[in-house]
Amino acid sequence: MRGVTIMILLLLVGMTYGQGTNPFDIQSDESIESTAEEVQIDPASLDSDNPFSIDPNAAVAAQPQPEPDRIDQSKSSDNRYSTLTMVMSLLSLILIAFGISSNRLRFQKCLQSVINSNQLKGLKRSDKTHFNIQNILLYLAFVLNLSLFLYMGSSRLVDLSFELEWYYVLLGVILVYVVRHLVQQVISFTFPFDSASNLHNYSLMIHNIVLGVILLPLLIGLQFGPESLDGTFFFIGLASVILIYIIRQAKGVLFALSISGFSIMYFFIYLCAVEIAPVLILLRDLNR
Repeated sequence: MRGVTIMILLLLVGMTYGQGTNPFDIQSDESIESTAEEVQIDPASLDSDNPFSIDPNAAVAAQPQPEPDRIDQSKSSDNRYSTLTMVMSLLSLILIAFGISSNRLRFQKCLQSVINSNQLKGLKRSDKTHFNIQNILLYLAFVLNLSLFLYMGSSRLVDLSFELEWYYVLLGVILVYVVRHLVQQVISFTFPFDSASNLHNYSLMIHNIVLGVILLPLLIGLQFGPESLDGTFFFIGLASVILIYIIRQAKGVLFALSISGFSIMYFFIYLCAVEIAPVLILLRDLNR
């Protein structure tokens, strides 16, 4: 009995010390993957006569695994970009809400003035000054909305050769329309058709106010809508800008033709010098 006990103890001790060197022990997946990553066999080291023969000196280091592609965060997903457009859109919404609520009947007349020239003339006669609270609030909203629309649309859909910042777009919009209104005032003071020039200046303001209100829901769609509809919102807004511009210029031609002795050539000179030239100069400076 004592001999059997001694043999069992010796067998247990041998099994304990043999665990680390068991040739039949199966390696885990982690050890296999680490071995595969550390060493690879050069096919040139294989003996043509004996395919099982491997030269241990011909082992080459494994090629490093390529790093996973990093997700390129576009400008539309940038926190600063999203916060900027969201805050400015909210500010524009507040301006439009207070502007329309200050005089709803007058705003309805502004909408009708886009189509009806007589309504535009009547609205101008009823306004003692251009600087009433509704005009100021809605014109500020127009400047914000147009600059945001140009910035967001060009940043997402147009491949620009330069870095575009919203502050530059806002400054450009302000500069263009300040020049237009100032030139209209200079023309009214200088030439003998001040009534037509003042009416065209007033028409510019009213059409811009209506355009600013139209652009607001499109900006909200660009900011919070699905990315697949970005192009749809942008082109609807661009079509609105072009349509309002054509209507306004057509009314300007009608106002000019009502002046006796006025040549249509003068209007085209004004169009090139005041409407087109500032935009082209601004684009040239941005491309530098």
